[in-house]
Amino acid sequence: MFEILSKRFVLDYNNIKDKNVRAKLISLSSVLVTAINVFLFLVKIILGLLIGSMAIISDAFNNLSDVLCSLISLIGSKMSLKPADKDHPLGHGRSEYIASFVVSIIIMFVGFELFRNSFVSFFDKRTINISSIGLIILAITTIFKLYTYFLNRKLYKKLDSNLNYAIALDSKNDILATSVIIISLIIQRYVKFNIDSLLGLLVSILVFKPGVELAKETIDCLLGKKIDDEIVLTIENIIKKSPLVVGFHDLRIHDYGNDILMGSCHMEVAGNLDVLTVHEEIDKLEKQIKNQTGVDITIHMDPTFCITSNEVKKLEKSDINEDKSL
Repeated sequence: MFEILSKRFVLDYNNIKDKNVRAKLISLSSVLVTAINVFLFLVKIILGLLIGSMAIISDAFNNLSDVLCSLISLIGSKMSLKPADKDHPLGHGRSEYIASFVVSIIIMFVGFELFRNSFVSFFDKRTINISSIGLIILAITTIFKLYTYFLNRKLYKKLDSNLNYAIALDSKNDILATSVIIISLIIQRYVKFNIDSLLGLLVSILVFKPGVELAKETIDCLLGKKIDDEIVLTIENIIKKSPLVVGFHDLRIHDYGNDILMGSCHMEVAGNLDVLTVHEEIDKLEKQIKNQTGVDITIHMDPTFCITSNEVKKLEKSDINEDKSL
């Protein structure tokens, strides 16, 4: 379904390296998930009220919170596309992280409320009965959630989007919650105590825990987590291959979201080399790093030693010859 919608509403939808295409795919997935969750909320709230099941009603409102999460994801993806301005010279890419953090708070709130309501209703001696048709309806709702889970997990891996990861995580919670409810309603037929509320407590923990994990991961991104080792290794190899460089230090890379990576480092060179030659070499390295890793890096020339005049001529000559061959 998503593939059909992508072809219809997103121009050049396979070009995921384009930031606009990426954001439109995230927005489209948010709209689709929102529509599915509205449908599931209506089905579950009607069924829950008819049989008086606290677990089903709580699960219905969990789907309603998913609608809010999807809308926040939609807003976050739109915000991340805003161009740089006077107050935000590096753009608004981290809007995705902020939106993901808000989603994590909603997930934790739903988990807490489900725990509270299940604890209160546990002392209610009334047991819940549901027909086979009701169980089938609940089972069908999990199929919709399986679709949203696999869709968002695929988009998370494809687009490297924290927002799709958050929605996939939330969908996984819903699948667990509904599955536990179905099991509890089947078991309830054979026991006399209120198992609906007991398993509601279990569901609340299953919902709350991933919310905490998502919040932690998002906070790490906002604080500035470690950059992928592969990117760092690629930059190191590019710099080390330069004939003018004997070493480098203080390599720092910063992630500003939406694939905006910026960095800096100090390149150790001979102090008696021609400044123009070193400058051209630095320019070449910066462009090469940008092309291979996407990092917009600034390299500082750090003269740490001197070499003989013959070595200077040899290096400058080899550098000129190398440039001509390019």
